[in-house]
Amino acid sequence: MPKRVPKPPKMTECELKKIFKVEGVKSARWIVRPVKGMDTTPEAGSIRCKHCYGPVRFYKQKFLDGPVDHVEHVHRVDSESCEAGQHFKGKHSRSATPVL
Repeated sequence: MPKRVPKPPKMTECELKKIFKVEGVKSARWIVRPVKGMDTTPEAGSIRCKHCYGPVRFYKQKFLDGPVDHVEHVHRVDSESCEAGQHFKGKHSRSATPVL
């Protein structure tokens, strides 16, 4: 029986909320960032899916042969309706609970 090879995670990038100072005024902006290399677990509400803007959970690689750093949707409904979702059902739409 052949060994089952797990699928690599799809969501290796996410949007991260960063504070920028523009002309002396602080403002928050969303930037696309690779998940690999994030040192610490980001706060809830500071990261989101770059495709549907839904909340995501951060996963750090634990073993050399384990899945790489990635994010996954918090809500299954978002995963089913997002093109990057693990459970995508074929029609992309925005999250019902976007992180703004």
